[in-house]
Amino acid sequence: MHPKEFEATLEKNGAIGLVNKTYKVEDVFEDIEGDEENVLMNIPPEISEQMGWEPGDTLIVTVEEGSIILKKKDDGEK
Repeated sequence: MHPKEFEATLEKNGAIGLVNKTYKVEDVFEDIEGDEENVLMNIPPEISEQMGWEPGDTLIVTVEEGSIILKKKDDGEK
């Protein structure tokens, strides 16, 4: 069973941000037609703004203890 909501905690440069917000799963994740194993993740604009992410930035995505971790890839980082 998939959760109906999830909470986002923002961390930038090692410091946890002041924003804790709950999002509905259907507002962030959408099915990809013809691909039953993957979903598209739409990052809410307020998160992108808070984190300083812009279109074209490369994000590193990891999963730790059931949490999705997004981190902007630094220049030169593999």
